[in-house]
Amino acid sequence: MKKFEILMPVKKDESQIEKEYGGSSGIGASFASTAINFNEITSFIESLGSYELDNIELNLEAAVETNGITKLFVGASGTAGVKVTIKKKN
Repeated sequence: MKKFEILMPVKKDESQIEKEYGGSSGIGASFASTAINFNEITSFIESLGSYELDNIELNLEAAVETNGITKLFVGASGTAGVKVTIKKKN
């Protein structure tokens, strides 16, 4: 199985000038990237008690392959993003 990471932008201190990774909107804020941890997402949803994960939708902006790992980038604006849908347990 091929290795992959899904990366999404994390807003950093706005006083920093550089932009390591950001969306296509051209916002002046600085961004760094972090890998999405699906175990943390599902753990958070399980902590809600009466809800369960229904769907995770990823809209990606770019993909890069480095050192045998495909890195999929989620954007900070526009149609790119991550949508997590939860539903009440039956």
